[in-house]
Amino acid sequence: MGRAHEVRKAAMAKTAAKKTKLYSYYGKEIYLAAKAGGPEPDGNLSLRRLIEKAKKDQVPGDVIKRAIDKVKNGAVEDYESVQFEGFGPSGSTVIVKCLTDNINRTISQVRPAFTKSKAKLGAEGSVSYLYDVESVVQFKGMDEETAIDALIEGEVDPKDIVTLEDGSLKITGEPTDYNAIKTAIENKLPDVEFDVDEIQTKPQETVELEGEDMVLFETGTFTEFSKEPFFQISLVRQFSNSDEEFYQIHVVILYKPTAENKIFSETTWDEDLDENIFDYIRKSASFAYARNHEYIEVKIYMDET
Repeated sequence: MGRAHEVRKAAMAKTAAKKTKLYSYYGKEIYLAAKAGGPEPDGNLSLRRLIEKAKKDQVPGDVIKRAIDKVKNGAVEDYESVQFEGFGPSGSTVIVKCLTDNINRTISQVRPAFTKSKAKLGAEGSVSYLYDVESVVQFKGMDEETAIDALIEGEVDPKDIVTLEDGSLKITGEPTDYNAIKTAIENKLPDVEFDVDEIQTKPQETVELEGEDMVLFETGTFTEFSKEPFFQISLVRQFSNSDEEFYQIHVVILYKPTAENKIFSETTWDEDLDENIFDYIRKSASFAYARNHEYIEVKIYMDET
């Protein structure tokens, strides 16, 4: 078939994977909204907003219908919202929000993603205080004065109203005012189309990241390579490429998980140490363990973030 066919095939597979994730996300969110406020959109404003947003993102009608029908038919699915916080390179911070029915599985998937992104998981609340959560809507077809009148009529007190360079209007408010802001604008401008329509988590400050080589030392028990857990000691060398992404060279040593190695769990970047990371590793208890126990397998590979 040739390389063009393979490239096209790979692109189609990537697009299909993205759609699957998007449909799964909306299916869960719509199910939860319908479960919390009832399956009828006319009587459940949150559900109606979510359906509108799903349609805007080209989610098929049958995906939406299946999620609502689960509630109507009494199906029980226990999803919970989980937030992971952590620290990235050069003083950056990271927040990952997940919706899951299996917290342990989610943790096992999120941890490697943090590692590959040069980030370290932190405790709950370790970085969220550095962010503001607010409602944001952006649209065209209305000036600031008219928008203020509409919001007053809707008894909504926004944080800010700004006219952008392209002529669109941006309104921000408290996250609890999200539906009220949209309703007030729609009452004044029924045919409005929102370019931005969401509750955002925005950093209070930003930092500019610089590409540089880094070394990561990590130990712990993971299911990264199979369904069965392995205790692993890994060393990762990360360096930037021409696309402002990162190449990563991994050396991973796998051991049978035991009560003895269960105590070892750390993620350490060289930039966080006052000493050479290899000197640090040689003095570590996990390295002493590795020298005195038989390993199962060594994996060496390279990937990109």
